[in-house]
Amino acid sequence: MQPIKFQCSSCGQSLEAPHDMAGSNVECPKCKKSLLVPHAAQGQSAAKAIAVTAICVTALALLLSCLALIQSRQIRYVPVAGSDPTLASRLNELQTAVAALQQKSNASVKPNLSAVEDRLSKVERQVALQDAAIQQASNAAASVEWLTQQFLDLSSRNSRQAMKLIEIEGKVGRQETCSLDPTQPGPFGTIFTSCGMFFVSLKNVEPYLNGVKVHVEIGNPMMSSYNGATLNVTYGPPFDGKRMFEDGYYDQYQKSLAKTSVRISDRLEAGRWNTTTFVLAPIDPRNFGTLELGMTTDNLTLRVPYQKEQ
Repeated sequence: MQPIKFQCSSCGQSLEAPHDMAGSNVECPKCKKSLLVPHAAQGQSAAKAIAVTAICVTALALLLSCLALIQSRQIRYVPVAGSDPTLASRLNELQTAVAALQQKSNASVKPNLSAVEDRLSKVERQVALQDAAIQQASNAAASVEWLTQQFLDLSSRNSRQAMKLIEIEGKVGRQETCSLDPTQPGPFGTIFTSCGMFFVSLKNVEPYLNGVKVHVEIGNPMMSSYNGATLNVTYGPPFDGKRMFEDGYYDQYQKSLAKTSVRISDRLEAGRWNTTTFVLAPIDPRNFGTLELGMTTDNLTLRVPYQKEQ
């Protein structure tokens, strides 16, 4: 296939480019301006229009030059003795005809030349506008591609956040942890584990060395007993609801919390409250306002049905 031929809209430099570069940007080697390579039909039509107009302008300029040369070298016939008077008359008629032709050409060719030049200028402006439109279309296509990628990235993030929200809602619905108020013993909450549901109630909190001693009751409402368990404890200062919308307060509160694991060796009997005690340190008893409990257990005991001896 023939290469795409086009001209620089700034300096008029003739350029060529392969067909696979149509619609891409190149740099003019002469004036260094960034140009958009037109498609084959656009580049050829614009180049042909400019070439035809340039040929017309050149031909008209050549005709004017010839007429000017004739004017500067007008034939002056001087009769001599014995010359033919008819020849002198014909020469004078020819000179008059040339002068009339020159006047006619000056009256008609020059306006036509001006019209051609105006037409050429309009064609060049149209080509420049076409190049600008193609450049804008290329920029718009790049913008659409960028927006599409941003939309896909946003959709992916929204999908991940939706999955995380479903996971969080599942955990909240199952209540894998229970929050107790250290300043208000008595009320109980529920904890769901992989083995079943348990009740947790805060019985008492008292200062102990550089921390606090916590007494809790774990209720086992099921028919099976559990041979020990592990409490996952998060504790720290109280949460100030008045500051919850302050910038950075929630992150600061989360960093102030401590976490620990407490092993319960006592048997959690079926269908009853089971008391256990553990120590949390270091913490100032006066600043102890957050207590969150989670629990794991995997060793259970079931009653064996009574069998009458034969």
